[in-house]
Amino acid sequence: MTYTEIKKRNDKRYYYRVKSIRKGKKVEKQRIYLGANLNKEQLKKLEEQATKKLATKHIYYKEEIKEGHNEKITFNINKNKNFYKWYTDIVQKEELADLRSNIKEAIDFQP
Repeated sequence: MTYTEIKKRNDKRYYYRVKSIRKGKKVEKQRIYLGANLNKEQLKKLEEQATKKLATKHIYYKEEIKEGHNEKITFNINKNKNFYKWYTDIVQKEELADLRSNIKEAIDFQP
């Protein structure tokens, strides 16, 4: 479910596009900041862009029970067995950093 959340602070309205995802008994929310004190036209345009981005922004994982304990497998990679590959895939998928650097194993984090 995607909706717009408005937070009021000090006479300003901050707008966020929010997507709720149910994972078992818990609900996880993914938010994208749209801006502050937006008019209707700006808000509508930014909502459409954020909705498209939220539709493609997912961290897929499944839990496997092995030998009496749970292991999270994200992107079909076991975190405990190959942490570097697991971490790099999450950073790329969520667009948290630019990994196109020519320096081996260097990560340029985005603002």
